[in-house]
Amino acid sequence: MASEVVVQGLVKLDGDGSGAIKASKDTQDAVAKAGNESGGMSAKFGTAMKAVGASIAAGTAAAIAFGKESITAFNDANLQLTRLQSIGSQAGWAQTQIDGLNKLSASMENVGVVDHNVTTAGQAQLATFALSSDTVGKLSSAMDNLIANTAGYNSTTSDAMSVANLMGKAMGGNAGALTKYGVQMTDAQKKTLQFGTEAQKTQVVLDAINNSNALKNLNADLAKTPQGQMKQLGMSLDGVKESLGGLLEGKVSPDQFVSALDDFVNKGIAVVTTMAPKLITGITSALTAIANKLPDLVSGMLPPLIQGFISIVNGVVAALPGLINGIVKALPVLLPMILNGALQMFMGIVNAIPKIIPVIVKALPTIIQSVVKALLDNLPTIIKGVVQLVVGLVGAVGQIIQVLVPMIPTIIGEIVKALIENLPTIIAGVLQIFVAILGLIPAFIKAFIGYIANIPGEIMSAVSGITKVFSDIWNKVKDGISGFVGGIGKFFSGIGSAIWDAIKGALKTVLGAIPVIGGTIVKALHLANGGYVVGPGTATSDSVPAMLSNGEYTVKSSSVKSIGKDALDYMNKTGNLLATPAAGGGDTNITVNAPQQADPLALAQQIGQRTRWAVA
Repeated sequence: MASEVVVQGLVKLDGDGSGAIKASKDTQDAVAKAGNESGGMSAKFGTAMKAVGASIAAGTAAAIAFGKESITAFNDANLQLTRLQSIGSQAGWAQTQIDGLNKLSASMENVGVVDHNVTTAGQAQLATFALSSDTVGKLSSAMDNLIANTAGYNSTTSDAMSVANLMGKAMGGNAGALTKYGVQMTDAQKKTLQFGTEAQKTQVVLDAINNSNALKNLNADLAKTPQGQMKQLGMSLDGVKESLGGLLEGKVSPDQFVSALDDFVNKGIAVVTTMAPKLITGITSALTAIANKLPDLVSGMLPPLIQGFISIVNGVVAALPGLINGIVKALPVLLPMILNGALQMFMGIVNAIPKIIPVIVKALPTIIQSVVKALLDNLPTIIKGVVQLVVGLVGAVGQIIQVLVPMIPTIIGEIVKALIENLPTIIAGVLQIFVAILGLIPAFIKAFIGYIANIPGEIMSAVSGITKVFSDIWNKVKDGISGFVGGIGKFFSGIGSAIWDAIKGALKTVLGAIPVIGGTIVKALHLANGGYVVGPGTATSDSVPAMLSNGEYTVKSSSVKSIGKDALDYMNKTGNLLATPAAGGGDTNITVNAPQQADPLALAQQIGQRTRWAVA
């Protein structure tokens, strides 16, 4: 057994503890120096992992943000339900009755534009008027119609509470409370509100609201509009977030989350399927209108365009002398630039020749061999043909010469004689042709001017044919787009649903297999201030996920057990170590036991720990 060496350090606890502070600082410096000498590889590894860490951090931060947002949505929804439970319990309602109202608000959300949390807030407010749960349930639908009349597609819990307050006052005998919504009552109904039973009053309020055409079924009617369908889709997405928050909190099962997600996807498919025919109708109407107006549009635009073109031509002609003079003046500047550009292009070709030549040279043997082979294969025919050609020409030339030579003097003489004899006639004919040409010039000019004048009409006739072609094209484009959009609707109503059913089944399987669903994730999210961790697994199984911040420090389970949870809670809360200085100040001896060949870094850490405990 190795003997031990006792290392003693004297720390004097002066009035301000400066001696202890200096000793602690010296110890920390020694620890840091030892760490730097032994941690070079760790530093390099950390630098190499920064890029990977940044990417993971970005994705993790987004996921955490969405998770916290979902938890907030779940807690906000739970707040209204908790309020209903609290008020209902005070009124003596059973939990089954409260659950029934909650299911009612959820079912009403599926057919209207009022969120179920808004309805729940209104139900809780109605309960403050000492009404039974049965009465609150019967009034809920009429209440949502009034809420929709007040806020349209964007109702809030405040809107619900205001409407519920007025309905509660009406149930208490104040018949004029609902007049702001256009609800009118007969004298008999007003009397019933003052002296009737709760059931009778409920029926009077429902009859009065439902008798108003502007209010009856308003909530459901708004949900059938395009904007209402989008509102329902948005509420369904809110339901997904709420259920995800409950899943992270361990208060919602994976099946409930998948059910909310399924509702959102199905409503999305329904919206696309419903909107597709309307989209087709809109596109068809727009294309038809454009096709019908196109001929008139072109006909109206063409004359101004022709006049504009003529004006442009005249302007160009008028500006041409100045343009030419400008070009002439600019030539001393432009020519060097043009020449320089041409030289650069030429040098580019020259520079490319070394690259081109090897390719040509490489292909040259094949080209030559092919040409030579073709020539050799056909050489007999070529030679025979050339010989026959030459022989034929030679023979023909001899015959031609033999015929022409004797006739040349006669031919020349006859030509000269004919020219001399007919010279007056030739001169007169030439003069007649000249006079005739002069006479045709006015007619030609007149015809040309007439042709120019008819050009716009010809163009308009041509445009009419062109616009008809454009109309045909538009109709074909319209039919193509209609078919395409209709295909989208069919896809989402058929194949889209089948794909989602497959994804939904897989999602249930995956969520059911994740062991941390049920509260463990949210515990990891809620440890920003430190604390004792409880979760699945053993002391060393690493079964509990954790997200740490820069500078935090973890302690293994065995050390927690040795030091004690209370001591660690104290240190986490105060930032100080547990220690008891010597009574009345004075000197404190610190004894550190270590083997003979102790690690200096470990020894320095032990001295620093004992020093900090002494001055804590």
